Amino acid sequence: MSSTYKVLVDIDLENGDVQITVSGDYQVFNFISGLSSIILPQLFSELSSLYSGKSSRARLSNYGNGDYYNFIKDSNIIRIENIMKNSGVRNTYHFNLNQFVTAIDKAFSKHLRQLRKEGVLPLKFEEKGHPLEQNVIDKYNDFSSTLKRLK
Repeated sequence: MSSTYKVLVDIDLENGDVQITVSGDYQVFNFISGLSSIILPQLFSELSSLYSGKSSRARLSNYGNGDYYNFIKDSNIIRIENIMKNSGVRNTYHFNLNQFVTAIDKAFSKHLRQLRKEGVLPLKFEEKGHPLEQNVIDKYNDFSSTLKRLK
């Protein structure tokens, strides 16, 4: 597995939906969920735990339709299973763990910089449930710090 990883982060600031698209190793994985103020801190926390070796498995629910994602660390590979509950479809992806988390870190950082440039961030007042409330930013910063510390 060796290719350039690219990530696109799209957060709907009106309704809180998030989509993170990761492409690399000839695969395209879409992480899609509602309630980004809940799912993003969970995602950053679980990826930090997987990357640091504190855990080898994580499950995240897709808020909105009952689908879920299993993240399994196997050495330097992360296997992701996207289980679509209603249809029974299971998609499986295999990525280099370091490239996967690094690409997400860079893309999210770029997304936050753009929102700061546009004046969206920092939030004028703390709005509970906002897709980029302080807890989301804090968990992202913890995730990013973990990656930098362990490289």
